[in-house]
Amino acid sequence: MSRKKLLFYFSLLLLLIVGALITRHYYKKIKGKLTLIEATDKSVASLADDYYTQRDGIIYYDFETLNGTENLYEEMSHSGKYSCKVFGNNSFSPIITKRVSEIGKNRLDRAGISAYIYVFPKDAATLKASLVFSITDNKDNNIVWKSVEIVSAYFKPGQWQKVSGAFDIDTASIPEGCVIKAYLWNDSKAQILIDDIMVVTGRDQPFRGDTTWCDITGNEVWQQNTGHPPYPFVYLNTLTPNNKTSSSLSGNNKLSDEILIDSRSVCAGNFYNPANNRDKVLALHEDSLYAYSYCDNNNTFTCDFQTVLKPEDSIWLTSRFLPARYCGKATDEILLQDTASKTLALYYIGNTTAGTCSQKPSLLKTHCLWKGNYTFFSLNGKTPVSFWPVYLTPIKKTSLLCIYDDGHWQVFEFQKSDWASVAKSNKPNNTWNQSEYTYTLVGGCFTSFAKSPQLLSIATSRKNKQSEYHILSFDTRNNTFNTVYPKTTSDNNKTTNADAFSTYFTLNVTGATVNTLLKYDDSWRFDLKLLSFLENTLTVKYNLDFKGYDNHYNPKYYENTVFLTGAFTNAGITSLLTWCYNNPENKNQSLLPDALYLFSFQNPKN
Repeated sequence: MSRKKLLFYFSLLLLLIVGALITRHYYKKIKGKLTLIEATDKSVASLADDYYTQRDGIIYYDFETLNGTENLYEEMSHSGKYSCKVFGNNSFSPIITKRVSEIGKNRLDRAGISAYIYVFPKDAATLKASLVFSITDNKDNNIVWKSVEIVSAYFKPGQWQKVSGAFDIDTASIPEGCVIKAYLWNDSKAQILIDDIMVVTGRDQPFRGDTTWCDITGNEVWQQNTGHPPYPFVYLNTLTPNNKTSSSLSGNNKLSDEILIDSRSVCAGNFYNPANNRDKVLALHEDSLYAYSYCDNNNTFTCDFQTVLKPEDSIWLTSRFLPARYCGKATDEILLQDTASKTLALYYIGNTTAGTCSQKPSLLKTHCLWKGNYTFFSLNGKTPVSFWPVYLTPIKKTSLLCIYDDGHWQVFEFQKSDWASVAKSNKPNNTWNQSEYTYTLVGGCFTSFAKSPQLLSIATSRKNKQSEYHILSFDTRNNTFNTVYPKTTSDNNKTTNADAFSTYFTLNVTGATVNTLLKYDDSWRFDLKLLSFLENTLTVKYNLDFKGYDNHYNPKYYENTVFLTGAFTNAGITSLLTWCYNNPENKNQSLLPDALYLFSFQNPKN
């Protein structure tokens, strides 16, 4: 061997030795900084006692008893007072541990891990982390190492999100004296908070334990408890339009028949031909406006009218659609809200009738009744931050509720050719204060004793994320809102079943004396629930799923599902028009092609 080759191999060997020493030193340095926390039965006991009947297979820690460490974070938590910060590249949360002997190898053939994660917006784009489940021997060697990957593409910064995963484990490879470990490893610049870390071991056993949290293998016989998980399922049944499973409303893929899949640019209302008491669909596509109605003859929607918008009507292109009966007539008008220019415009459809199941659309006639800006609705020098079309009296005329950033409000009615203020607040509604709460409003009839329309206000605190609700009714004598619930300070109006970030629908259902309230949340996965007021408590009553869809094209499997409610097929009975589509960059769209369905709902007898 030449001298040069000998020198090369010697240098390479020396480099490997130095690298190994550096790595070992770095590992010891990191390892020395790690905090080990032994999970106890006391930490598991902090979970809901009604649900957890057997806790042998659970490891849980909420960081409330973690003292004397710089990792504690007091300004924000998912539960309790504290969370744990995992800031910066190659940082670790405290490691939650439990001896395998305390759980038993026979329970370790499968394990699930979950935690709540919060990522600060700064450097969130670099997010790369792992929620780790491992089993180590008495020399700290990994016998099992499993992880749930957390990356920016699938994670929304600025809010708590649950991360979870489950793994099969080869128990034969686990020697005596091993330890289970659970922790978060941050391998990015992102600043992360972790809270409520949980490990559950054991195989699934249906109808045992609380499957809403995770599956606990208790021996007690499962019994359904109304208002408590797991919730029973009820189904929306399809009235599928003959649209050839496309996103085109009339089943025709020509440009003139397409609907833009954008909930801001489509709305429903009885805009013309009011005699049939059915809602029509008004949709914007590019610079054109289309009007559709349901045709019973061929079980599909037909395009009745269309028009290319004129330059003076360009506000349609940038506005949110707020359809309602503002003038108190038989037809609905459309209030357009352009948040960028802070402009409002009120339009009506000038077409009076449409041919039944028309084959060719006629010219759509739009007329502007009023146009102005936010300053017209000012109160105490402030312009509104939100506008809400609401029914406040049994008379079928819609009022416009304007809410201001400090929680004050003002009610307007459209009279002849202009808006007029008919009521205003003497003191602010605290849960409508924009700096303290995020809120949403839902109009309807929610209690059986209601004599006038009600307003459900759901507010979520910006500080502690706690949600609360109020049912309001409008007092026409004193021109103010009365609180239907809570009546007294002892009434509990706090809720974990609703929040201000979800979307809500009210349905008119055959035989029902109150509106059916649906809640849709897609922040983590598809979640559609029916809410009910049981003993004055806002409760989840049912999970909702679908029946009658083509092949395996269940709307809940799509990346995006858009709902539009209206009395499309029967006067006074609400159905759900549903668009389903995946993001354009998804290469597997052939597996789930764009689809459109019309679903009906009936309240279960029980």
